[in-house]
Amino acid sequence: MRVTTSTSHEYVIEWQAAVDNVGVVGYQVKIHGGPAQYTTDPCIVIPITTNESIHVEVRAFDAAHNVGKPTDLWVTGVEDGGSPTPSTDSRDGQLAPSGTPTP
Repeated sequence: MRVTTSTSHEYVIEWQAAVDNVGVVGYQVKIHGGPAQYTTDPCIVIPITTNESIHVEVRAFDAAHNVGKPTDLWVTGVEDGGSPTPSTDSRDGQLAPSGTPTP
């Protein structure tokens, strides 16, 4: 995962598209452990303010509702004109679904 672009109030978080033998249909994204958001694109735009740290976790899922291992990233907002300060991935899981159905 990485920050690809930013403005003073939004960052684009991008990850490598997942593949598996069943077929990934989308991604489950959680910000600070909040409610899951779903997307079919391998990126998401997150709002962020200066000095705010945000935790982003992504898991791929397939049509059979199998969910992959998480990969995640912490990002800290900076002032206008600065570069975002992402950490390295805390858990760099393979996004392909694991074959374990979700409840």
